[in-house]
Amino acid sequence: MNSALSHSEIEIPSHIEGNQIHYTIDKNAFITLKDGDLEIEFFATPSGSSEIIREENNQFVFKGDLGNYNQSVFNIQAKFDHFLENNVLRNTQKEELEEKISQLKSDLIKEIPTDITQQQQLEIKEMIALDAAFLHIKHAIQTGYGRQKDYSIPEQYDIQNFNIDILEKLYDENFNYLSYYIPNYLNLMFLNDEIYQLAGEFYFDLRTDEFQNLDIEPRLKEMFIASTIAESINTQGLKDNNEASLYQFLHDYPDYSHKEELIATLKNNSTMKDGNVAPIIHAFDANGEIFHLKNHEGKVVYINVWATWNENFNQQIKDIKALKSKYEGQDIEIISLSVDRDQQHWKDYIDYSGEIKNNIWTSKVDQFYSNYKVYTVPRFILIDKNGKLINSFAPAPDSKELDDLIAEAL
Repeated sequence: MNSALSHSEIEIPSHIEGNQIHYTIDKNAFITLKDGDLEIEFFATPSGSSEIIREENNQFVFKGDLGNYNQSVFNIQAKFDHFLENNVLRNTQKEELEEKISQLKSDLIKEIPTDITQQQQLEIKEMIALDAAFLHIKHAIQTGYGRQKDYSIPEQYDIQNFNIDILEKLYDENFNYLSYYIPNYLNLMFLNDEIYQLAGEFYFDLRTDEFQNLDIEPRLKEMFIASTIAESINTQGLKDNNEASLYQFLHDYPDYSHKEELIATLKNNSTMKDGNVAPIIHAFDANGEIFHLKNHEGKVVYINVWATWNENFNQQIKDIKALKSKYEGQDIEIISLSVDRDQQHWKDYIDYSGEIKNNIWTSKVDQFYSNYKVYTVPRFILIDKNGKLINSFAPAPDSKELDDLIAEAL
């Protein structure tokens, strides 16, 4: 299952029974089935099943749920791939390529069956538009004519003129051509910009700033910025500048549909990977005793990161109290860590609430933020009995997902 943010892939849990492959997915997604040089792309749903038959002439027949839809998508992508394999873009003249793209689009549209829903037909037409735009953009980049001062992306290839509702649906379903199209579109968009010429290692980060100023559909802007941040981290590794951009994005777009993928990118490029030893926390409790994570080894530790300035902290504290009651007497420590920069605010809360046990405060807020990649509160961290991270972006205290993680850890 391709990621919406990069060319990397997510492996889907599967097992083989006879000549059947059973896979488990938790959301609608485009799947690429790989077996050696063979690649079969199809759409799958958690509640549905797909049957793919390989015939003697190496053709494939799709049956089951969405069979006609998948057959159409497969046939179209097969023809598109054949076009790519037999046309060297950098050796093709601009006018010649445009004629070929026009003919290819016409041929691909003929592959759309009439016995699928109107919505499915619209989605496939948008996929074909993406394929055509991808060809134009790759050609403009490879041949260099996209650098010319008078160049602008033709309307039919400009993502801003696509059907944003369908585009967003494909994006959320991890349609893999978007993971190729968007970065290339963005690269072409800035080929003429002095940012591209002068920015060097800060290119991605300056480009992110530029997107904030663009007068475009907000949903597109969200995709652009997320894609740029992910590309920056995957290309350069985690650095102060792109890490700051990521935190700002997560703050500005808290409901971003692929938020977990960005967090996974952050984890995978830092020392804070799940399974690593939890970083040291410099803190002390209301009695002035220094807090040490190692003193809690042998128990699961759930850390609630909070601050009195957070407008939802009263509800957060109530949820933590309920969690403590639920797991009372079990091998789990539930700790509240205040990141108030003014210690007195934390002390005032302690005096008012009487919540002294397992309530700590850190004077080294920035160090804690850096070690645990904290960009906002509330934040929850789950650590196993051996002091290793189970989930550094753990679920909230009132969630079933947390109960499942704790049950496994205990």
